[in-house]
Amino acid sequence: MFSYDYRAVTVYCTTCLPDGVNVDDEEVQPIFADSEEDYYPCCNECGEEHNYVGLTTEGQAYEAKRQAKDNDQ
Repeated sequence: MFSYDYRAVTVYCTTCLPDGVNVDDEEVQPIFADSEEDYYPCCNECGEEHNYVGLTTEGQAYEAKRQAKDNDQ
């Protein structure tokens, strides 16, 4: 199962999962673990950035610009 198998995906940290969702359940799987995205997905609940995913070339350029902007402030 991959993120592109879905029309919409809600991202959660393991600590922010909705009630009744168990990380040990075989139906609960990390679908971003080997994906490449244009930006880092963020937890729908707490906003934590999930920066363990790979970035596309465009995503890497965006992240470099964002970090440079943050360093200038």
